[in-house]
Amino acid sequence: MEREQKKQLFQKRKVVVMGAMISTILWGSAFPCIKVGYQIFEVGAGDSASQILFAAFASF
Repeated sequence: MEREQKKQLFQKRKVVVMGAMISTILWGSAFPCIKVGYQIFEVGAGDSASQILFAAFASF
């Protein structure tokens, strides 16, 4: 019964559009946040190891 309700929920146009908009906003805000984080923690543009380390800790 619950599976049917979920299936019906994701067939509604408003729910799908809102989900897509939220995903787009979150995806679009990631890049500026990463750039600001690089500036705060003084990660250099050519310092690949620090960038990877920053990405690893930022994902938590």
